[in-house]
Amino acid sequence: LLRVDTPAGLRASLYGQKVTVELAEPAPGLAEEIRALPFVTSVETNHASITVELKDPDHNNPALINRLVGVGAQVRCVRPVEHSLEDAYLALVSEGRQ
Repeated sequence: LLRVDTPAGLRASLYGQKVTVELAEPAPGLAEEIRALPFVTSVETNHASITVELKDPDHNNPALINRLVGVGAQVRCVRPVEHSLEDAYLALVSEGRQ
């Protein structure tokens, strides 16, 4: 027995709670604006998309989107980053072998 939790809890503990924000176009300097938010854990940028780890996406998404729009970003969509239960299982088994 490696860990006991719900599927959602296992995924969150292994991968964090992340959302990907797709922008209409790249926005230089946007990562620093996002990192300044107190509920942001990490930020990764890739051209016109930004992946943000949040403490509580359900409550933090509105403030994140408000900040992005407030600094002039053109948000196309925001979606959660999801991992399969199989991914979580393989990560746990791999962790258990170390």
